[in-house]
Amino acid sequence: MTIQYQPDLFDDEWDKMAHTPDEYRREIRQLRESCYKYAKELDELRLVIGSLRTDLETLSREMERMERQS
Repeated sequence: MTIQYQPDLFDDEWDKMAHTPDEYRREIRQLRESCYKYAKELDELRLVIGSLRTDLETLSREMERMERQS
């Protein structure tokens, strides 16, 4: 799954305005924090997916075992 960036009105307004170095630093800092947050969320979701896959495999083996017994 690929997520594509969708510019919005804020982007248009931001690009039209003049900015100080401090504003750019603040924006970069906020973007960096967002990236770290999203990376952490992705790691957590990967762990959940791994756990769900393990549960699915266990259930699948259990169903196969029950089918063989019946």
